[in-house]
Amino acid sequence: MSKTTTKKKPKHWSFFKRARYLIIFKLVPWFIHNYFRFVIYDKKVGNQYHEGEPVVFCSNHQSNLDALIVGGAIAEPYGTRRFLSFMGNGYVMKENWFYRQLTWAGAFPVYRENPSPGLKFAAKTLKEGKGLYMSPQGRRIGSTPVDDYFNLTKDPRSGIGRVVLLMNGKLPVVPLFIHGAGAALARGGFFPRYKSYISVSFGDPLSFAEYEREGGWFEDDPDFFPTAKKIALRVMNAISEQMFRQEKIFFAIVERKYKRPINQISEDLRKDRSFRRYLRNLCNFSPNELQQTLDQLSS
Repeated sequence: MSKTTTKKKPKHWSFFKRARYLIIFKLVPWFIHNYFRFVIYDKKVGNQYHEGEPVVFCSNHQSNLDALIVGGAIAEPYGTRRFLSFMGNGYVMKENWFYRQLTWAGAFPVYRENPSPGLKFAAKTLKEGKGLYMSPQGRRIGSTPVDDYFNLTKDPRSGIGRVVLLMNGKLPVVPLFIHGAGAALARGGFFPRYKSYISVSFGDPLSFAEYEREGGWFEDDPDFFPTAKKIALRVMNAISEQMFRQEKIFFAIVERKYKRPINQISEDLRKDRSFRRYLRNLCNFSPNELQQTLDQLSS
């Protein structure tokens, strides 16, 4: 039997867990807003679901900062939520002491070989009226918008779809796109880059009321996993739409500088160190700075 199948279920949100969470999550939003150059787009969309209403926020996944960034955008006093839970890689949380401390900020472990306990815990958390953050990608694939362009809609994990079905379709999902997190804290990094430019762009909430069924959904239903996969792909497409709206100038700069459409950027070029360095530096530009760069390339 795989070791992951014998893991203990995540613990319920006890009084002590809620108390320590509120202490640490008073500090996280303040840190995000003051340590980085942090901008929130369509803030009213992201904050229309108040504490006590279940909601899932789904984004691209560039960095270990992602969940904290989303928390910084929606948590009090900058937003309307008090509790935001999020999934973490069970193996990493077990082996990495620092990453394990994220349980203080609402993280709970999910194991790829046996995600059911974690997903059921997520559904239970939502039924209590708390918010949840998830990345349908399941893992970090890249650190720049160009990486997201080529990978966002590729084979999303079924987790978000399974959570929606466990909630019997009665769950709004807010797609959002995070810019700059991968450049601020790359894979393997420990300290994020000070005053990096990071933005969060919220998209229109998705409704899945058409999946409500009498008696609810169960994982042994024959159509459970195909339906969950379909939902996950819809969520990823919505995140991708946010990316195109948010990164229009970014992609235009890359196209102008490298003299080819963004969809023709080869895999070899994407692996080139100088190209990746250029993209990381470009990620740190504000929209005004991006526009100035595009104007210079166009002149």
